[in-house]
Amino acid sequence: MIERLENVVTFLDKYIAWMFVLVAVILFILLYLTYQCCLKYCARNLSKRDKPRHYRSSTLQYIRFTQVVKTPPRLSTDSHYQTIPLPNY
Repeated sequence: MIERLENVVTFLDKYIAWMFVLVAVILFILLYLTYQCCLKYCARNLSKRDKPRHYRSSTLQYIRFTQVVKTPPRLSTDSHYQTIPLPNY
């Protein structure tokens, strides 16, 4: 009877240990997948946030907007302020 109980206890110990390992692996995989999804979601939101609101619908207008903004500003001769060329719409 005591040997039987010892066999059951050792089986349960092994079973519980393997269950902890299995749960740890599953949690690690879930956390990793959540992290990857968050990275993709954040990258998508950052790219949307960089665009001005009224240029989100039209890619061509957004390309024109970025080309205008990325041109180096000209120094004005009469003051120390810099002027940025405006788009011709």
